Amino acid sequence: MFHKLSGCKRGFMLAYALILMVIFSALGVSIVSMLSTSSITSSENLLSLQCLFVAESGAEIRIREALEGDISNGSRIYTFNDAKNYKAEVNFKKIADTPDGKEIFSIYSTGSIFNVKRRIFLKFWR
Repeated sequence: MFHKLSGCKRGFMLAYALILMVIFSALGVSIVSMLSTSSITSSENLLSLQCLFVAESGAEIRIREALEGDISNGSRIYTFNDAKNYKAEVNFKKIADTPDGKEIFSIYSTGSIFNVKRRIFLKFWR
C-alpha cells in the first residue's frame, strides 16, 4: 500500500514543505499587519471626529455666552469630562460693527483629546 520514497524524493518533499511554510507564514504576517494598521487608522479617525465635536461644543458654548452679553475678547478653555482630557480652547474676538448696528465676532476653537487636535473657525453676528 505505501510506497517507499527514495532519499532524493524525501529531500525534495522536505524542501517543498519548508517553502510552503515560509510562504504561508509571510502571508499570515502580512494579514496581521494590515489588520492592525486598519485598527489604528479607525481609532485615529474616531478620535479626530470626537475632537471636531469637542471644538464645535466649545464654540457653541462661547456663542451662547456672547449672546447672553459676555463679549469680552480672549481665550477660554472648556473641559468636557472628569479627567480633563477632552478640552476646547476657544479664542473669541470682536471683528467689526456693521452699519445697521450689529456686531461681528470671530471664533477659533481647538478641540483636543490627548494628543489629537482639530480646529474650526467661524464668524457670527448679533
